[in-house]
Amino acid sequence: MKKIITFNIFVFLFALMLCVFAFAGAKPTSADAVSWVQARKSEGWAVAYDASLGPQCVDLIKYYFDDFFGIPHFNGDAYSYASKTLPAGWTYTSTPSAGDIAVWKKNQGIAGIYGHVAIVESAGASGFSYIDIDGNTGKAGYGSIRKQSQYPATFIHPDFSDSGSAGDAFPAVNTYKDGQFSDVSSSAWYSGSVASVYEKGLMKGSGSDTFNPTGCVTIAEAVTMASRIHSIYNCGSENFRPASGAWYNTYMNYAFVNGIIDISVYSCDNPNAKASHALFAEIFAKALPADALPAINSIPDYSIPDVGMYEDYAGSVYLLYRAGILTGSDSAGSFRPEATITRAEAAALISRMVDSSLRKSFSLS
Repeated sequence: MKKIITFNIFVFLFALMLCVFAFAGAKPTSADAVSWVQARKSEGWAVAYDASLGPQCVDLIKYYFDDFFGIPHFNGDAYSYASKTLPAGWTYTSTPSAGDIAVWKKNQGIAGIYGHVAIVESAGASGFSYIDIDGNTGKAGYGSIRKQSQYPATFIHPDFSDSGSAGDAFPAVNTYKDGQFSDVSSSAWYSGSVASVYEKGLMKGSGSDTFNPTGCVTIAEAVTMASRIHSIYNCGSENFRPASGAWYNTYMNYAFVNGIIDISVYSCDNPNAKASHALFAEIFAKALPADALPAINSIPDYSIPDVGMYEDYAGSVYLLYRAGILTGSDSAGSFRPEATITRAEAAALISRMVDSSLRKSFSLS
């Protein structure tokens, strides 16, 4: 009997060790990271982690590396984090997402002569919020950045388990055949995009055998497509509550509740009006989370010739240019914000949103 009990205890302890090792090797999620830093903020964590100079912004980041990730931390001033050799799977990016490390260089934005680092709590098209240690007060704090002029030099994106491609969430549900639409030539610049959005069930034809690529997209149609993308990505399927009235009310309600559109679009007088490039960009920049739209292009502020940084839609447009979703309408990268968007243009944008392999690499200066 004793041998049996001893053997069972041994088996139990061995299985427990396997579970511990499996857990230790698992990648954390960005949500785990946010929970960790929020807990540090709640408990007022502000420690001179390196036992030097009192609590500084880098102390929180060092503790983030050591305690949360179990990875040896970097040394050096905050600004030096912009040029480190990162752990395997980690990347530098210009687009913030939850759990990233924001890095300001010397005297840049909110930083002083030693730079600044903070952990991103949440992010979206309009900016991001962060948690940090204020080196001047030595206390844990938080803030938000909305102006491009205050953005950091870069963000460090850890290798989270939920950092996969947006394309993984959008499987093909239809088969696109040659000649599917009589008005979409196989040689047209948008033919591949039309095939992609049709196969994924995100756009349909305008008739039994036509797509109407030069036709315009209405505000209601734009909101509907953005809502479907958001729901599929976040819920795994189209999940909408029926609404009375016009056909688009269901999607308008969903988009408003989920922050895809603001009150001005939700209460617009004519949802059947044609959508402009600017409005389309504003809507679709919020259809996916920021970490599904990482920057792959160097597009400095003020480099898009007809998009002033003071415009309400500037953040959305620059996000989509940097992510390779938008490329501009000419060699200068012009956006034409007031032009109405066509179905061909919409297909190109949507196909790149849901399939990262179709995103375009380019640069503007």
